[in-house]
Amino acid sequence: MKMNLKRMIAAGLLATALNSLGQSSVVPTNVINLGDRELLFGEPVELPWETPETQAAFPCITPDGLTLYFASDRPGGVGQRDIWVTTRPTLSARWGTPINLGAAVNTTAIEDDPFLSADGLSLYFDSTRPGSLGSRDLWVATRPSPAAPFGPAVHLGPAINSSAFDGTGCVSRDHLTLLFGSQRSGRSDIWMSTRSSPTEPWPTAQNLGEPINLRSGWEVTPSLSADGLTLFFFSDRHRLGSGSLWASRRTTMASAFGPPALIRHISDMNPGGADSPVLSTDEATLYFNTYPDGFPGRTVLWQSSITILPQLRALGMSPAGEFQLELLGREGVEYEIEVSPDFKAWTPWLTTNTSTRVMFSDPAPVRRVAASTAPESR
Repeated sequence: MKMNLKRMIAAGLLATALNSLGQSSVVPTNVINLGDRELLFGEPVELPWETPETQAAFPCITPDGLTLYFASDRPGGVGQRDIWVTTRPTLSARWGTPINLGAAVNTTAIEDDPFLSADGLSLYFDSTRPGSLGSRDLWVATRPSPAAPFGPAVHLGPAINSSAFDGTGCVSRDHLTLLFGSQRSGRSDIWMSTRSSPTEPWPTAQNLGEPINLRSGWEVTPSLSADGLTLFFFSDRHRLGSGSLWASRRTTMASAFGPPALIRHISDMNPGGADSPVLSTDEATLYFNTYPDGFPGRTVLWQSSITILPQLRALGMSPAGEFQLELLGREGVEYEIEVSPDFKAWTPWLTTNTSTRVMFSDPAPVRRVAASTAPESR
């Protein structure tokens, strides 16, 4: 395995880069390789509630981590399944009593799979309400400010919706890319629509194709990272009786996604599998739901921490005037650290194999400069 990661740490006279040269051990089940990086998943933890919540599914969390939207058929709703919202005062607090979004969003039909845009002004969801073209369609409700209530929902039209199931949508942070699941091809695939301006209507969606969609698979519930380069989604490929969470990377917003990796650490939690992955804005937490009694059935919301490997961090200058770095790596992978005076010409500095945090110092006088974060790729 070669990860080819260049992570530049210091600007000016010194830059450092980090390469993964190869691995000598089997990748652990809580680690996935996405080509230019590995993701280390922490032990999943149930979302803490002030009162037990046993029917929450399809989570969507705001960038500050303090507001959570979800779908539920809990008592007190408007229809068969509604969209609810809950808040907490701090990141360590429990989630409060859920509030129904009301008749502007919910109807007597099914409202499901909420997704809130990064600016908090557009709520995308799917619904079986009258006015839909198929068994379920994508709709959007907007508001003038995050503190205002949502207005009446608007149908996304035939460029997005079809005569089949269309739902589980997500929108990129710049509001230019829409991903969603659709059964218009006879199976469930992930489709994408891109536009050049947030004020333009969504153009006709295109099937993402392989390797994300498989002819033998069922792909749905896509979720993009804040930079638009990492895709999480649900798929039942290569599994019997339940579904799994997968992740894929691309190098730019215009390039295709690479081969996906199975997040086995989460997908094997229970017989019903896992669904509806949502990545936090800082990419440090993955939210999802499971079906502990099998699918379909009751749902439970979870979260798992994510650590991007390898990490190379500048610590600054030591009392002796040495430039110091801290490396967080994984056992069995050999890392090479390179240095550059101008971000152009790179020379090897040292090679190391580590499974924990290790600090290095460079005593060369020419490299005694203050460190600051610089771009991640050269």
